Amino acid sequence: MEYEVASDIAIAEHKPLNSQIIVSSYVNGSKPSSEKLSNLIACMQSIGADVIKLIVEVHNIIDVAPIFHMLTHCQVPLIATAVGSRGLISQLLAPKFGGFLVYGYLKSHPIPGLPTLVSLKQTYELEHVNEYTKIFGLISNPVGHSKGPILHNPALRHIRYNGIYVPMMVDNVNEFFQTYTSMDFAGFSVGIPHKEEVVKCCDEVHPLAKSIGAVNTIVRRPSDGKLIGYNTDSEACITAIEDALREREVANGVVPHASSPISGKLFVLVGAGGAGRALAFGAKDRGARVVIFNRNYESKSSCIGSFRRSSTV
Repeated sequence: MEYEVASDIAIAEHKPLNSQIIVSSYVNGSKPSSEKLSNLIACMQSIGADVIKLIVEVHNIIDVAPIFHMLTHCQVPLIATAVGSRGLISQLLAPKFGGFLVYGYLKSHPIPGLPTLVSLKQTYELEHVNEYTKIFGLISNPVGHSKGPILHNPALRHIRYNGIYVPMMVDNVNEFFQTYTSMDFAGFSVGIPHKEEVVKCCDEVHPLAKSIGAVNTIVRRPSDGKLIGYNTDSEACITAIEDALREREVANGVVPHASSPISGKLFVLVGAGGAGRALAFGAKDRGARVVIFNRNYESKSSCIGSFRRSSTV
């Protein structure tokens, strides 16, 4: 880095009057703190940088937080990119925090931590993101397979809500919520493998989610910033199954009963994780006989135990 900055000093001394200089630095090898980045930016700014560019190697999504802090407080235009799959939000949220430029890649040449150019224009439409934009996201690992951004971002724009929904690859949910405490982070979907562990991070948990022992939706309450956990997996999945069974009954000339078509049937569930718990709970609540197959006996026992503790089954 010392060699790079020294070279830029020589360039700045001979800067043409009608040009601007971008001073760039690659930061790796240690966790990027706000203090370290601030000192580096001050050094780069002192040599006459018109625009500062930081490429920061991150190994955890919480390491992106100091970058957002720098984007907000930097006195000159700042381009900041967090390199790595856990750094994707550095580009998707850069316009909110005052980033000067956002990068994307061509679909045929993927780069970890960068969105595709197509997604920037069509899915996220970052030209509409500003300092007042509320942040929503999927907390999961892995997260790249999710269709959530494709579904939720157009929905937010359709109802004219100033929000953005982004994928967040999270390793430790407790660290994540201790780091991103701003009211701007307004809500989260929760995916594998965090649906059970995230219950401990919530300030309040809806009774249904508490009975299931898993949370898939978290809302930061606007009045006090507390995290409220819910479970929508159970009702959504079971209702979809019931609708499909009723449609089949109608197609076969059977008059649907008022009770659930799942009632009395054998419901075989493969897996006892967060989503599995919700499905098993919903099926049991509808009167089905539930059989659980799981490779881990402890998880299956825990899942069964949550049903026995519930007052509704």
